[in-house]
Amino acid sequence: VAGLDPATQAKIRSGRVDLGFSAEMVYLALGEPAAKHELTTRAGRDEIWIYLACDYPSAGLDPLGYHRRVYFNPSLNGYHVFYRPILTDDPAVASGERLRVTIHEGQVAAIEQAKPQ
Repeated sequence: VAGLDPATQAKIRSGRVDLGFSAEMVYLALGEPAAKHELTTRAGRDEIWIYLACDYPSAGLDPLGYHRRVYFNPSLNGYHVFYRPILTDDPAVASGERLRVTIHEGQVAAIEQAKPQ
């Protein structure tokens, strides 16, 4: 990530992805997806990463997902990703899918987001 332009680094640090990002860049920006699907078409195989929304974290037992933080370590000249679990005992806290990222040939080919209601 250190070799990327400042605008792209800022997107990754703020948890945003863009078309053309590599799978590694998506992982750094959004963390591990809640699910991965495979889509096979005439054009080939795509991998779809699904990220879930969470209305609020509560103190329960079951992890809903993870809050992601990216830190730059200047002494190692690299980025580190840290995760803090979102815990709940109420599965209704999850409000469904937030984002789907389609990865084709190692790069983001499509981004699907739920519209705010």
